[in-house]
Amino acid sequence: MSFTPEAFDALPQDQQDAITMAVFGETARLAFDLESYEAFHWCIYKHTLEPHERVNLQAYFDEWDKSADEGIRGVLNKAARGLFKSTDTAGFLMFVIGHFPHLSNLVIQARDKDAQKTHNFIAETIESNKGWKAAFPNVVPDKDRGWSLNGCHVKKTHDIVQDGDKWKITPIPYDEWVRTVTNNHQRDPSFLCVSVVAGAIGMHPTGCLVMDDIHDSKNTESLAEMAATVSTVKSDIIPTMTSPGKKPLLLVAYTPWKEDDAYAVLENSGLFRQLVTPAYIVDDDGKNEFDGQKVTLTCPKVYSEVVLEQQLKLLGFREFNRQLRCLLGQGTGVSLPYYSYVPSGDEWKWSVVAGADPNGPEKNMLEKTKELSHFAIAYIGRSPQGGAVVLDGYLEQSTYLDADSELLSAQNRYPNMQYTMVESVGTGLAYLAHARRTPDLKVVPSDVAGLKEKIVKSKDHRIMEMGVWFENGTLKIADKDIPFLNALRYLFNHIFELNKNYAHPAWDAGDAVYAALKGMPDVLQIRRIASEIRQPGEKRKMSLSSAWSEL
Repeated sequence: MSFTPEAFDALPQDQQDAITMAVFGETARLAFDLESYEAFHWCIYKHTLEPHERVNLQAYFDEWDKSADEGIRGVLNKAARGLFKSTDTAGFLMFVIGHFPHLSNLVIQARDKDAQKTHNFIAETIESNKGWKAAFPNVVPDKDRGWSLNGCHVKKTHDIVQDGDKWKITPIPYDEWVRTVTNNHQRDPSFLCVSVVAGAIGMHPTGCLVMDDIHDSKNTESLAEMAATVSTVKSDIIPTMTSPGKKPLLLVAYTPWKEDDAYAVLENSGLFRQLVTPAYIVDDDGKNEFDGQKVTLTCPKVYSEVVLEQQLKLLGFREFNRQLRCLLGQGTGVSLPYYSYVPSGDEWKWSVVAGADPNGPEKNMLEKTKELSHFAIAYIGRSPQGGAVVLDGYLEQSTYLDADSELLSAQNRYPNMQYTMVESVGTGLAYLAHARRTPDLKVVPSDVAGLKEKIVKSKDHRIMEMGVWFENGTLKIADKDIPFLNALRYLFNHIFELNKNYAHPAWDAGDAVYAALKGMPDVLQIRRIASEIRQPGEKRKMSLSSAWSEL
């Protein structure tokens, strides 16, 4: 039965949608190519592809079509946030399951909760989505073999082949189907969604290996988690692609985080096709203007000129460039400079001032959860040659009693230790009240006012302010491999990457150093050099000025 456009438009909307769904479902079954996928995409998501989506998805199909002789297949899809990279990758994966249900597929994401959401979406789509049933009514859950977070199996109940104007249906015996699946990937499920932390060692996908945003703010700010993620990709995930025969298609959908993250490892290998889709590109022939330049917008309905301006104000240059332009190291400096000091062994004789940043449940402003921060103590010694050195430190998620023991031990290690400056707000006040019950502890209150101003400053402002003294060499960091000093160096090396709204041991180390410096006004001095030649008998103009003189 055929309709004229006028007759079709005259139908109720629900009937129009039903007819469109049926036609697009049939189109989706016809072939494994971009045209058929567009019909499937509409069936599942109810929207048409944007131009940039067509370009990226065509790359997926091109890589899929590579022969076994060409080895590893893969696409690194680096794109601005919000440009449907995860949506399109999940859609392509489901299209693969519909056309090749005998293959196995693995999805890896940053966290268990992310993996569970993806699992639920794919599972619910196959089980109950009308668009899926229109495109692949013969691919259904195989709940006898497994349909859970531990992996989902699908089964093909019958073949549907176009025979002239009709579709020919041929039933598939279940035992024959199970044999086909087992021959392809043994006991592996049709699809499994896991976190990069949990991993899926032992699974060797034969269809798609998807890594969708495996990095997040936590596993890039944590040194241990960052190293673990990179190691997992290199040691556990990539080796799954080395099985005999045709390799699985690696699809990586991501926004970059750091220059040494797991994405960079894959990019630097040179083995995979690389796509880059920023929110806009600078173009002399562009029809839009942003930030004083002619630009071409990638997807105006997502990122218009107005939205770009709003995002720039909200994110700042660095995050804007990372999240929307896929550029790292743009919009700010790379690190704060500092000098190292090689200990001689006599530093125990120096006059030392300690600074403490007590721990406690710290609100995570971005996720509204509470995490226990680290109890940080910095030991800064006055050098006989001038200036001072961060000699040592303590960085643990410890109790107050543990911190008491550490400070008492430090007072023995450094006989000339004067006192410990304790940040006198919040948890600092609580620790001061506790510490004063131990007479032998030399603790005095500090505050978080600026070194030059009587106003409270945020973490990043405090670090930037004291960073000047490290840059000019007045303060140095001892060249020792201990957690506290490593965290302090990490803070200086990654100051522009760390998020001040997230608890991180590097922030705690920095705050402890800042507190100690509040008790060393004699160290933070600026030498004034006379601008005129001193006349005979005139008083010498060279003098020392304390950074605390304004307090």
